[in-house]
Amino acid sequence: MSSTTINPTADLRESAINALAPAAAFIDGQWRDGGGAAHTHRDPATGEELKSWSLPGAGEVEDAVAGAVAAQAPWSERSPAARRDLLLALANVVDAQSDTLAALVSLEMGMPLRASQAGVGAAAEWFRHYAGYADKIEGTVPAVGAPGKRGGERFSEAAWPNKLAPQHETLGTGACGIDDQ
Repeated sequence: MSSTTINPTADLRESAINALAPAAAFIDGQWRDGGGAAHTHRDPATGEELKSWSLPGAGEVEDAVAGAVAAQAPWSERSPAARRDLLLALANVVDAQSDTLAALVSLEMGMPLRASQAGVGAAAEWFRHYAGYADKIEGTVPAVGAPGKRGGERFSEAAWPNKLAPQHETLGTGACGIDDQ
């Protein structure tokens, strides 16, 4: 996701187009072009081509895994309260960018804007809910492994909170993960 914020008085569709990701993958703090197959994002309502980029390839997947592994130690070394506070802050960012995120979901999935807005609100609440686990369950990394979800279908780029937040208590207690989107 880009840092573009939608002006509520502006055309939401145009603003969402401008907020599409600038590259295929966000790895280790940077947007990166992919080394995989070409992908064209089309407006689901009109079929209009909106943006094209190369999808992540094996090299990007390896880099994403390496980035998650490298992030594991510093994240898990934070106090449970610090992890809780960061996840709560992330929920606040999702709320603050809710217009942008909802417009992106609608643009990518063809979902009605009201449904997208409800989904984005739920994503923020998921982060708040699971942030509460961080200082309630011993504050250690559980032995269940790093979170990560795999899905065969393409999810909206704005759906990452719904995929990442509900990784049970593992994120709040110090685990890291990647998204295969």
